[in-house]
Order: sequence, then structure tokens, then C-alpha cells
Amino acid sequence: MTRWKAFVLHLGITALVFTALALTLAATWYPRGLWEAAGAVRLFAVTAVISGIVGPLLTLLVFKPGKKHLKFDLGVIALLQVAALGYGLWMMWQTRPVFLVGLLDRFELVLADELDPADLIRGRKPEFHTLSLTGPRLVGATLPVTPEERLQAIMEGLAGKDLHRKPRHYADYGAVARDLARAGQPPDALQDTYPETARAIEAAARALGRAPASVRYLPIVARRGRATMLVDARTGEVLRAIPVDPWPDLAGRLPEPPQ
Repeated sequence: MTRWKAFVLHLGITALVFTALALTLAATWYPRGLWEAAGAVRLFAVTAVISGIVGPLLTLLVFKPGKKHLKFDLGVIALLQVAALGYGLWMMWQTRPVFLVGLLDRFELVLADELDPADLIRGRKPEFHTLSLTGPRLVGATLPVTPEERLQAIMEGLAGKDLHRKPRHYADYGAVARDLARAGQPPDALQDTYPETARAIEAAARALGRAPASVRYLPIVARRGRATMLVDARTGEVLRAIPVDPWPDLAGRLPEPPQ
């Protein structure tokens, strides 16, 4: 086998591994439409470049038919590649989405490293006590009721712990679904300001077999990005997350909520 054949073989095997890995991650940690919002694209790309490209390049550099200790060299390259891949996956594990929280006029995508274990154990239901292993759990968040709770929420918010990061306020999604449907906007509400975004949302609705007027869109907000959630206009049932930023020109700022 020549050096270039070894390089192509190594690159092909690596491509197959990363393709299978991407499909697995998309089916578990990062469901449809959430790759971008969770920042997984960047993490996965960095991992693929470091592990998937450097490994075959090193093979191209060291491979020589009949070379003494060639198996050892290739073994070291394989170990380096596996180590880089393992580190990348560990980083993605630490920042995987664990909750998708419906709150007021949006969905907040909560990552694993954003929740304090002390807050988790205060969740109202057992499923709110643990970090999901297979993708974000869809929940709602209820607002503080008493003056004391409101004051505590304000103080915690000033310290960087907003409502979506406090599982004691989590509830079944059905408790907030209709409120979110009322807070959502029809796709044509974006026609004047972001016509391309409006068309993308309308196309996603039609792909679901729905008339655009029968759905409402709400932003999905995360630490590293935004996406859009389509919900039923009447019930608030979650239909699909799509990788579209509903406010592409706001550079991370959120518009005022609808009155």
C-alpha cells in the first residue's frame, strides 16, 4: 500500500465514523433544529478537524511501506485521534441540552452545565431531578406567585440564575402550552422586517402539512444561539424546531415581548 492509499483509507474510515457519530448525536442529544442553538455545530466541527483531519494527515506523513516500527507509529496516531475525539465528545456531553423550557413568550434551551445540582433536587417531579441522557425534556416554567417568591426570583436573576435554570419552577408543558400559543406570532408577522425568515417558517409549516396561519412561531433561546419553534396556534402543541433565527439582525438581543 502506498502512502496516499493509506491516507485515503484512513480518511474514509474517519469520515464514516464521524458520519455515524453525527447521526447518533442528532437522534439523541441534539434533536432536529437544535444543533445550531446549542452550539453543537462549532464543537463538532472543531472535534472533526482536530481528530478527523489531523489523524489522516499524520498517517500521510509517517506511512512508508516496510518502515520499521510502522505499526507502532500508526498505533500512536490512532491513540491520539481517539483521545482528541474523546475530549470533544466529553465537551459536548458537558454542554448537551437537557431541558427545553416553555416560558412566557419563548423556549429556553438549558444545557447540562447551566444547572446546579442543588437546584435539581428541588424540582417538583422526579424527572426534573436528573439531567437527560437522550435529548432535552420538554417542560414549562411557572412564574413566582407570592411577593417573597418574586423578590427571590429578582435577586437570583441579578445573580445570573434566571427562571429557566431553576427546576423548582418547572411544570408539565401542558400547563403553559396555551399561554405560549397566545404569545406566539403567525409567520407573516415577520414579512415586513425579515421576509426570508418568514418564508422559511412558512415552508416549514407546509412541510408539516399545516397551513402557515394554523401555526405560531416562538424563539428558542440558548447560550450559544437561537432557533425557532413552531407550535399549534390553538393548543400550543409543539410541532417542530427549525434551525432559523427569528431575529437575524439583533446580534443576541431579544425584542420586547408582545403586549
